[in-house]
Formats: sequence, structure tokens, C-alpha cells
Amino acid sequence: MQLYQIELSPALNGGDYNSVINELYQCAQNEWPSAIKHPIPTRSVWRQTNRCADEIIYSVIMDRAIFLGEIVIHHRPAFTWVVDLDPDNFYDQMASARRIVLQASSLLHPGKNVIVDWEELSVAMLIYSQSASNRAINLWQRACSEAISGVTQGQKIDQ
Repeated sequence: MQLYQIELSPALNGGDYNSVINELYQCAQNEWPSAIKHPIPTRSVWRQTNRCADEIIYSVIMDRAIFLGEIVIHHRPAFTWVVDLDPDNFYDQMASARRIVLQASSLLHPGKNVIVDWEELSVAMLIYSQSASNRAINLWQRACSEAISGVTQGQKIDQ
């Protein structure tokens, strides 16, 4: 991210990941909408994209998704990259089905897993870049913090 002078290494080396995620989120809010060449980005375009030419933004999104996932893995090694092959997710037509996601064992439901679909979260940032909720709440930071703290897996956090 030299173009935007965002130093990524602290987030992967035990440093402050929150400020890095915040900078990446702000950059995406400001830059991604102008990268769209077709009128409105949609999930159907994303699911069928070849990530070339006018759809290169989806490649940028995947790069961002991988980096966000790596932050979680570095801070909570219980998570790993997998292809979501959960039959229930196929049946429910989940966006994550047959795609790369972060997965960890559920602490509430032994034998079950939880997933974090960073690509879906990042595509939503593009599709809904002008929504008030995306402007007010940094969903990347929230998802990352919940995964790292164990909340995503069902770990109770003492208040």
C-alpha cells in the first residue's frame, strides 16, 4: 500500500492492527467507488467476474480480504484458510459456499465450525460504499476484533 503510505507490517508483526484496518477501510471508502466502470456493482457480477479489465477491482478486493484474514491468523492461530465445503452452506445457498474463507472450531458447538468470509465483507464494502452504516461503522475492524478476541468462536468476554 505504498501508494497510500499505509504501513501494513505492524498488523502482522504483533503491532497495532486497528489503525492499519482503519486506514485500509478509509482508503476503500474513498477509492473503490471510483474504480467501478459499470453502473452498479452487484453480487452477481462479483460471483461471475474474471477479475480483469473493468472488473479488476474484484482482484483488489480479494487482495484486501486475504490481508485482513492474515491479520486474524497472526493474532488468533485457531483460524485457518479453507474452502467452505459445508453441505448446509450449499443447501442454504450461502455466498461462502465453495469459496475461500477463514474457519475455526466453534467453542459453543463442539464439532461445528465458524467462518469469516472476508471477501464477502469486502465486496459488501464496494456495493454499499455510500450507505450510512458503512460510513459510520468499520465492519472490517469489528469482524477482525471479534475474531481475534474469540467472540466469533463463541468465547465469552469478561466485561
